[in-house]
Amino acid sequence: LLQNRLNGNTSGRAAQLLPALESADETVQLAGLAELTNMLAMGNEDSLAGFPIKQLVPALMLCIRHPHNDEVVNKACQALHYLLEALPRSSAHALAAIPALLEKLESLEVIDIAEQALAALEKLSLRHGKAIVQAGGLAAVLFPMDFFFGPSLYKALNVLANCFQYMTSADMAQVQPSLASLSQRLRQHDPKMVERVCLCFCRLV
Repeated sequence: LLQNRLNGNTSGRAAQLLPALESADETVQLAGLAELTNMLAMGNEDSLAGFPIKQLVPALMLCIRHPHNDEVVNKACQALHYLLEALPRSSAHALAAIPALLEKLESLEVIDIAEQALAALEKLSLRHGKAIVQAGGLAAVLFPMDFFFGPSLYKALNVLANCFQYMTSADMAQVQPSLASLSQRLRQHDPKMVERVCLCFCRLV
């Protein structure tokens, strides 16, 4: 009974945050996103049972496409990443966010935003790599790889490896220009990176 009450309180509070996420006041938006992010960071399938995923994902997408506040965009990408991590089943509803996340990678205006978008795409690629390929996502992930290091570079390679499972010959044009650059990473001394690059080529072949 106590667990049910706690779940109900969490879901109810999340629903109450919707107006804040959709607010024209950016201070209110940021406060709502901060609370939502904390809620998701500490949540799991059990504690977030009944979470209003269908309503929250469109609200987060609006924030990700915010025209001029990078902090709102960054926090929204982070919230979406935590949502996908805490509730993997939410990925089916988050598919519509793929184009917006890819735009953040392609523009590469703010590296923190690109890294958060990449983290969300990594979660989506586990189940929906085909959707990322169909959205032209391979080129978008390959483009900023020279600007990523360490964990972010590993995430980019994980996204590619997951997506390569769904490629067809018609998709080769998205990766052909970058294969030489990708192969050069096999000469690096970072075993984690080399392993992921090998996995990319294995799945591509």
